[in-house]
Amino acid sequence: MTWAERLRASWNGDVADGDVRALLAASGSLDLLREQLADRRLSAQIDHIGDEWRIPAALAPLALPLWLGDSLVTLARSLCDAEADAHPDRPNSLSAASHDLAVAALRPIDTIVAEALASAADTTRPPWLTAVVMVGPRGEVASLSLPAPIPPGYINGLLTAGERLHGAAGLLLSELTTLLQPSSPPAWLATGIQHVKGNLAASGARLAMLRTRLNMLLPDPQHVPPGLGHDTLAPLCHELWDVLNAALVGGQLLRHPRLMPGAHAAPPLRPAPAAPSPPPHPTAATPRPVAPSPVVAPPRAPAPPPSPPPRVERARDLPDIQTLPIAGPRDRQPAYDPAHRTSPRPDSEPQPLPDIGGGTALAGPAPGKAARPLPAIQPPAHRDEQEVRELPQIGPE
Repeated sequence: MTWAERLRASWNGDVADGDVRALLAASGSLDLLREQLADRRLSAQIDHIGDEWRIPAALAPLALPLWLGDSLVTLARSLCDAEADAHPDRPNSLSAASHDLAVAALRPIDTIVAEALASAADTTRPPWLTAVVMVGPRGEVASLSLPAPIPPGYINGLLTAGERLHGAAGLLLSELTTLLQPSSPPAWLATGIQHVKGNLAASGARLAMLRTRLNMLLPDPQHVPPGLGHDTLAPLCHELWDVLNAALVGGQLLRHPRLMPGAHAAPPLRPAPAAPSPPPHPTAATPRPVAPSPVVAPPRAPAPPPSPPPRVERARDLPDIQTLPIAGPRDRQPAYDPAHRTSPRPDSEPQPLPDIGGGTALAGPAPGKAARPLPAIQPPAHRDEQEVRELPQIGPE
């Protein structure tokens, strides 16, 4: 911008569009979503052959943020184009109202792209957008109040953005209708599509009437006729915002049908396997299930009879030692008792010991019996030396 352009811009209260152009250049990151959406659309069409109505829900994590980002960029570009027509001598300047609105509309682009790429990489990530988003004084994005006075570039920019978004939403409706022709969509989806179709038809009619009214009120986009005040243009701006948001919301519903009002009855995209139900309790009305016949095992060879336990011989009773006969009465000495020590009787005579080897009988035979003589020991007979045999010769001599 030259010094003359800057002076004229400051005189008219315009702002340089350098930051807006920088934000528009940064919005090129939406191409990443566009590329990933093209790749995922092909795989979704293959996975859902015969159930094409599931394809929009499968593409929604990328398609919905892309539609919202493109819509915001369309709004900012429309304001820049309308401002350039309003003052061709200052093509690089914007009115303060258009500048602030364009900057507020482009700031969420970075967040939209980042969240969409994160959801595409991590399917378990919760969705970032769970409801439709609106723009303008009554919306969630760029919720700026209407300027006073209203510049011609501002109101013409809203009209241009509304027409562009309405045309884009009509293309989405046509694509979705063509996509669902091979299959029969469920009732909730067919009802939602008809609802969006009706809203787009109504907003298209209102948009055509607003174009006619603005052409009559502002025949020259560079100048505001004298006597045309804020009270006349403010209602037109509110109507333009309503038409623009109708196209914006319609495109979001077509990109993500699960956001439609009747989508609460929609089955899940991937139905979970049903848990096995418990068997019903048998009653008199319900017959009892017949038990299957048991499987009969083949006969086996008879096992050998168990061997009898080994016979245990009972122990014989030991003889009573006291009943054994004693070989004759003898003078037995009393048992030794330490408590009753008695010295040997002086008149008792010691018994003689037997003569070993003498061949005589034991002294002191029992009375009434004769002593038996011991047998004489005969010396061993001498063997003849000739009886000794010679040992055989083993081996050579």
